[in-house]
Amino acid sequence: MATSSVPAFTSPGPGVWMLDAAHCERPRTRYMSRLFGDQYTEGFRQGFARYGALLDTIEYQPINGFPYTAIRPLGAPPSAKGAPPKWIFKLLVALHPALRKRCKRAADVIEGRVWRDDIEQFWRELPVEEAKLAASASEPITEMTDEAFVAYLDRTHAHASQRLLAHFIGATATMLPVGDFVAHVVEWTGATPREVLQALRGHSPASTGGARAIRDAACAIADDPAAREILALDTDAMTRIARLRALPGEASAAVGKLLDRFGDVILGGHDVSELRFAEMPDLLLATLRSRVEAGHGADDARAVSEAAATELRSRVPVEHHARFDELLGEARSAYPLRDARTNVDFWALGIVRRGLLEAGRRLLAKNRIERIDDVFDVDHDELRALFAGAGPSSKEIATRATWRRTGTVSDAPPFVGGLPSAPPPAEWLPSGAARVARAVGVYLDLSGLSSVAPPRRDVVTGVGASSGKRVGRAKLVRSSAEFATLRQGDILIAPITTPAYNVILSLLGGVVTDRGGLLSHPAIVSREYGFPAVVGAGDATSRIPDGALVELDGDAGTVRVVG
Repeated sequence: MATSSVPAFTSPGPGVWMLDAAHCERPRTRYMSRLFGDQYTEGFRQGFARYGALLDTIEYQPINGFPYTAIRPLGAPPSAKGAPPKWIFKLLVALHPALRKRCKRAADVIEGRVWRDDIEQFWRELPVEEAKLAASASEPITEMTDEAFVAYLDRTHAHASQRLLAHFIGATATMLPVGDFVAHVVEWTGATPREVLQALRGHSPASTGGARAIRDAACAIADDPAAREILALDTDAMTRIARLRALPGEASAAVGKLLDRFGDVILGGHDVSELRFAEMPDLLLATLRSRVEAGHGADDARAVSEAAATELRSRVPVEHHARFDELLGEARSAYPLRDARTNVDFWALGIVRRGLLEAGRRLLAKNRIERIDDVFDVDHDELRALFAGAGPSSKEIATRATWRRTGTVSDAPPFVGGLPSAPPPAEWLPSGAARVARAVGVYLDLSGLSSVAPPRRDVVTGVGASSGKRVGRAKLVRSSAEFATLRQGDILIAPITTPAYNVILSLLGGVVTDRGGLLSHPAIVSREYGFPAVVGAGDATSRIPDGALVELDGDAGTVRVVG
């Protein structure tokens, strides 16, 4: 994009604003930006209050469509300045009523293990949420009147809003136990965070849930000669899928179950403009075919996890063994929530996308938009107005859409309004608040949302997130449209991955991402699947050519082009 066409990035409010580069490759759609932002700020505000963090919230604001966030401390105005001197800070904490209350809440959270209630509530409510989503996905929207259809759009928008709000409120329920475990074990043993996180491998079943559905469908197809014959055909993918679903027996049922649960999940990114799995039939069949042919053995993730935990425990001083066991149990209980929650959220967003595509077809026929996918560049209120004959003009919407399609993350500065400063050290706080602050800080640091490795001329370097070495073909994927040519054993090169990728990860031989840390999504799933990964590589997508033969070393954190 020409520099002259890039708009100015103006601060939307006081304080330092940081680009959330881990969750975008281009400007967000107006629909998603509004939907996401409304829930983000309020969700973190409620979550921090529940867990006793000394923050009011993390505020979200879009700047030219890009997501920016600002840390809002509790009891202090937004500022680009660093922490005050220790004595002033401790006096402020002691005298400020809101801060005293939060410190008391933090101690109560640690004592009462509040996250257990939130974890139990999530698993209890999950079947209800999935049933709601399945019901929405089955509604015959093409047959509805405009009035009934707008009501459907209202329902799916409200459900997605509720899902996102719950996501951000509940984020600390994962952060605190996992970060607390890592912080203590590193302190006791001197182990690296990657070594510590091996003890959690195999304890995030949602990270491999899509692969299990693929495996079940592939096994059923392998046992059915007619299904194998259909899968091997070189004809239209949608026709073959329809034929598989029309077969009698287990193969049809397994493929139907796979599509019913994962077909509407947005696969390639964090926006409603990205494709759903059902919109990539060639990738679906390639994934099934590779699994039929590969015949992978049983997963040994839990055995690796137990061995890692045993080795770590042997390095912990004896007087801390009971504490180690307790912290490990809490971390393993909380660890799966991130992917489990996000998988449901991406399903909800996929159903929203399904409705928006139908809305786009209807509005195009009414000459209210210029292209079907321009519909993503109106927010929900504008969408309702367009169906009522009002709202923005088609030209205004098209202008928004053009920027969204052509802008890239390189157009957006990493910070607006100054540079961030370090927060006050956790040890300045009372014990309960200090433990919460340290645990959440460790988790966020290991998520590596803004991590970028220093460049080397001959080798792409990053954070070794999952051990092992692999040589394979590099497959560069920047958007969901590029998934179609993935083949078994490819090494995925991407800006970042999302939990929605899980359904196709059994194809891969390894993962390399520009962004992320040891608790980012690509790091978590690579450990669950047992293939090597390098995250936070900074410039992998710009330096590794699509189709190149690469050597991936998950121990050293390096990727080298070898052919």
